[in-house]
Amino acid sequence: MGAAFFTDLGDRAADVTIMVSSEFGRWVAANQGGTDHGHGGVITIRSGRRLAGPLLGSWHGLNDLDSGDVPEYNTMFNVLRIGRPGPIRLTTAQIGKIFPRQEFTPMKLHA
Repeated sequence: MGAAFFTDLGDRAADVTIMVSSEFGRWVAANQGGTDHGHGGVITIRSGRRLAGPLLGSWHGLNDLDSGDVPEYNTMFNVLRIGRPGPIRLTTAQIGKIFPRQEFTPMKLHA
């Protein structure tokens, strides 16, 4: 995500945050043809505002794998519910009604 985009936004850059994610995770260990599909994926965030840190959410390294997979340390629920009221504009109670078995911990995105 290029810096030129945010430069072109000028004064509006502080109002824009872009998240790019993939559900296409990879298994840690190599198999015969590379690596298998796994749980762990990536979310990249670019914002015109200062982010809360270089790495958001939790990362416990590769020492505690889940049957060879990187555990889902930060679910999309955590990422999408960043800030208050959050980019999807739902309260914690509303999300709880829609996804009753989903637990999440909102992440702080901006400093």
